[in-house]
Amino acid sequence: MSAFSRGTRNVYRNKPRGLVLILILALSVGLFVGLSQATRALTTQTKNLTRILENTIEVRNAGATGMGQGVELIPEQDVVGVKTVEHISQIEKQLLVRNVYSEYFPTISITTGNEPGKPLRVATHGEPAAVRIIAGRDFTEQDQGQNVAIIGQVYAENRDLTVGATFLEPGGEKAQAGGQELEAVITEIEVVGIFTSNFAFGDNQVFLPLKTAQRIYGLDGGISVLWVTVDEIGNVEAVETALRDEFGGTRDVLTGQSKVRFVSQSFDRILVIGKISLLLSLFVGALVVIFTMVLTTQERIKEIGVLKALGASNWEVAFQFIVETSTLVLVGSVLGLASYSTIGPTLINSLLGLDTQTGIQPGIEMGLAPVSSLVSIEYTLQPSVIVLTLLATLAFAVLGSLYPIWRALSLPPAEALRYE
Repeated sequence: MSAFSRGTRNVYRNKPRGLVLILILALSVGLFVGLSQATRALTTQTKNLTRILENTIEVRNAGATGMGQGVELIPEQDVVGVKTVEHISQIEKQLLVRNVYSEYFPTISITTGNEPGKPLRVATHGEPAAVRIIAGRDFTEQDQGQNVAIIGQVYAENRDLTVGATFLEPGGEKAQAGGQELEAVITEIEVVGIFTSNFAFGDNQVFLPLKTAQRIYGLDGGISVLWVTVDEIGNVEAVETALRDEFGGTRDVLTGQSKVRFVSQSFDRILVIGKISLLLSLFVGALVVIFTMVLTTQERIKEIGVLKALGASNWEVAFQFIVETSTLVLVGSVLGLASYSTIGPTLINSLLGLDTQTGIQPGIEMGLAPVSSLVSIEYTLQPSVIVLTLLATLAFAVLGSLYPIWRALSLPPAEALRYE
């Protein structure tokens, strides 16, 4: 019988031990793959947010908070003064109206008056890259003043709306903007697009053309926020200073850099947890392989002596044990990949605190959403990930087997045969 055949058959010699080893390795591999993808996605997300938000400045009325609450709105003519500031590449006007419901959850939604052709920014954090149209289309210049809307996925699901359907705006019992109750003109609106932002509260938002929102809510000429995009990150400080001078303290000027610091700090905490868990999964896997091989070789020292007495070379004996360990590890890895595909994302999200959150969460009133709303982790296993994982665990098994095998082979055959 060849060394390879003996190695594969020996997998079944101690079934309870082999089963425990496979289950532990499956958990280690599943955690390792999931945490690797999560930490890589978080690192990428941090870089993207830094790139997008660092050159963005938010202008609100002094003392105003997010989601259409706080002090009075600011007049649209503020844009005239902003346009005189150098190094500004784009100015966006937004009107935020807070609607309260009793029959839906989340119980609060934001209606946003948005300029057609400008980025769609959810009210929770204003990061445009988070908004992705999943059905229908974006606004066009011709939509200004028209009764059309782009609605969030949660808003659509709660009301069973699809592209082409109509709904009444407002649909809530109470609407607020700029700290005041609004008397709205109920208007039939057609859905032209549906978006997702990977955040339940953000997906409960409605975008209307700015002029349409102002007309419905009787707020002609009023806006909640100006988004100012600076041409280069190096000019952000100069533009911030110029805007503060322009408004003389009557407006709050908030740079995207403060949001980047908040998000980066939150991501860093999650990454630390992820990396520690990643190292632990590797450590557990290594410990299990080495411990199992030590026990296996210890139990079979007399068998090793017999094989060597019959003329088997050290390489043949070592190869037999490497095949046995590699088979166990590969079976555990395949099981780990399979289990990861079913429960992995839920487990990793819970471990890192990335569960989908609904309702109002701390940080929203500052225009900052919980970190989980900014994270979009791709958990789908690609063929390259599967191949690399299997190759890595195979190498891991071989390396983990070397010391206990060398220790067993170092005994002379005669001494090994006497071993009890």
